[in-house]
Amino acid sequence: MKKTVFLAADICHSAATKVVEGDIMVNNPSELMIIIPALPAGTYQLEVTTQYSMGKQWLKEPRTSVFEKTLTVK
Repeated sequence: MKKTVFLAADICHSAATKVVEGDIMVNNPSELMIIIPALPAGTYQLEVTTQYSMGKQWLKEPRTSVFEKTLTVK
């Protein structure tokens, strides 16, 4: 199952940093572990986009989930 992970730079999503596939360490349906890339100071939201569904069929359209907790880089 392939996921695309972004770290959005602020609430307005003015910029986003894509996490490269090699930095996704664990990619299970209920668990995702990534190495966070070097980021400038600021507050970030983690967004995960996937087309995976519970069956063998992929979703027609990708869906994005935004995690409630934010990441603050000082």
